[in-house]
Amino acid sequence: MATDSVIPPPLRASKPFLNLIRSLLSLSADELNKIAEAVTTKDGFRVSSSALAGLRGSLGKPAPDLLELLSVCGFLYDSALSEEVTDADLVRELLELGESLEVEIPDDKVEALRSLFKPNPEYNRDRRRRSASEQAMPLLEQVSLHCDLRAVVAGPGRIEGYVPVVIARLEFDEPIAGQGAIVVQISQVALARLETELAAMRDVLSGVEQELGRRLL
Repeated sequence: MATDSVIPPPLRASKPFLNLIRSLLSLSADELNKIAEAVTTKDGFRVSSSALAGLRGSLGKPAPDLLELLSVCGFLYDSALSEEVTDADLVRELLELGESLEVEIPDDKVEALRSLFKPNPEYNRDRRRRSASEQAMPLLEQVSLHCDLRAVVAGPGRIEGYVPVVIARLEFDEPIAGQGAIVVQISQVALARLETELAAMRDVLSGVEQELGRRLL
């Protein structure tokens, strides 16, 4: 059931949130349009580092401030999607907040806000895909590999040589047994086996893509 609101009352009463909204609505129409152009990708408001650098230069805003603005915009956009609120309703709510915050919003800025929060089909599709693939189980988000050297001790005070050991740090999107990351060691034999299995899995995924074609998101 669609709702007619995306900004919950607690946020409407939150001073930090309202300050961010004031900063957003205080941007010029040209600045809003520059942000809208940068976020029209499958990443949406989670812009790449290069796009962020470009925006920072064109808007003249420090990275932390710009990241906060993009973060609140992304939150509003995602919340509107989740609550089935239209972009027009979201802009209407922002205009109401702007009026209460006494921020002047001329017609060209209203159009820029509509452009900023217009539906992004590519991002929406990727978001649905990620939601389906990441649910139910912890998601492995990052793997960091490092080479450690272990001393081979031949006797008291005598080191015969060293053996390389791969250390893998596995980071997940949620705690595993209370830990945000798990660190394991991988032998050279296991590393070679892992490379073979990864290559085999890439072949499987390629076969699935060929088999299902357009049915895949």
